[in-house]
Amino acid sequence: MQSPQNQNSYFSQLKEDIQKKVVELEFKQEKEKIQELLEFIYEYPCYSNSTISSEQIPTSNPQPPKKRVKPPVTPENRCRAKLSNGGQCSRQRLKEGQLCGSHNKVQPYGIVTICPMLNKSSKDQDAVSHEVFAVEIQGLVYYVDHHGNVFRTEDVLNDALNPTVIAQYTKTPSGYSIPALGLY
Repeated sequence: MQSPQNQNSYFSQLKEDIQKKVVELEFKQEKEKIQELLEFIYEYPCYSNSTISSEQIPTSNPQPPKKRVKPPVTPENRCRAKLSNGGQCSRQRLKEGQLCGSHNKVQPYGIVTICPMLNKSSKDQDAVSHEVFAVEIQGLVYYVDHHGNVFRTEDVLNDALNPTVIAQYTKTPSGYSIPALGLY
């Protein structure tokens, strides 16, 4: 930014150059109006820092943008999908299911089953936590664990205390097979 003295000399030179240009263009018919314009230009006040108030200086963004506040998701309302790091998805599940909108159709790392607190009652102490994941076999989705168990889909989705094991699976080069259900 130029100093006020440099700015004043610049504007003085500008005024003189405007006057020379007007004389050079030879406006003969409107001589009085031209004289009035030149007087206006010469009488216009010089620039100083006090000339411009702080209200006249535009600001690009007077207030910082408001941050979006997300409501906390309670543990019982969290999506049940398992993440690649082994954790649980932090999004809120849909009202009609156990998963969020992103994981409603695909759960590449499985579903987290939450083992109930073991100090509730003696019958709850027999509960076992299972880490299950979804696999597609001949167009149907089955929930399986790493121990070869195939679980009843309704039990997994309804978070049953001990989901029912309906069969055993075997891993084949082309995918999975469940011989007890006739799926090879």
